[in-house]
Amino acid sequence: GGTSVSAPIWAGYITLLNAGFHYLGLKDVGYFNSILYSVGAPFYGYGYSANDLFDIIEGTNGLPPALSFGSPGFSAGGAYDNCTGNGSLWASNFFPQLVDAYVSPTSGPNGISNLNVAVPNATTAVATWEAVTGATGYIVQLADLDSGFAYPQGSVYLTKKTTIKLTGLIPNTESYSLIVWAISPNSFAEGAWT
Repeated sequence: GGTSVSAPIWAGYITLLNAGFHYLGLKDVGYFNSILYSVGAPFYGYGYSANDLFDIIEGTNGLPPALSFGSPGFSAGGAYDNCTGNGSLWASNFFPQLVDAYVSPTSGPNGISNLNVAVPNATTAVATWEAVTGATGYIVQLADLDSGFAYPQGSVYLTKKTTIKLTGLIPNTESYSLIVWAISPNSFAEGAWT
């Protein structure tokens, strides 16, 4: 069922988040609910999911009336609902938004500059950028815009270097999106796109 499947998935995801946070010099996620429900709120209003969660807008977790024994369940709808919460997890693309909600900006690194991508062959790209003063690491997000999905398929990488080799790209695909963010314990700097 629902919770018996989703709870271990989220627990595993939080374990991966903590490992990523430690790598970037951040603290443990800690109590997750307040962070989870604040992701997306600055952009969409409280109760609206981040754009990197799949908002489930149709369906129900109830049984047909003849079998419900007076407990019909809840229906899914736009934004937060008692059936699916804020939606289902889209792990790799949700990470940058989660870091943005987790880090309380005070002072920290500036944004990325001079992002360059070289393509040595049909399935490999190498991205480089200038080091950002104060950054403890970088989040690199790659998305295939030609995937045919409403939400592009993507991958997220964490690095402390200013270069990353991206392999396994689909030949003859020119519509990739690459975003790099600078991270510190105090700040999440807006990314550079290419």
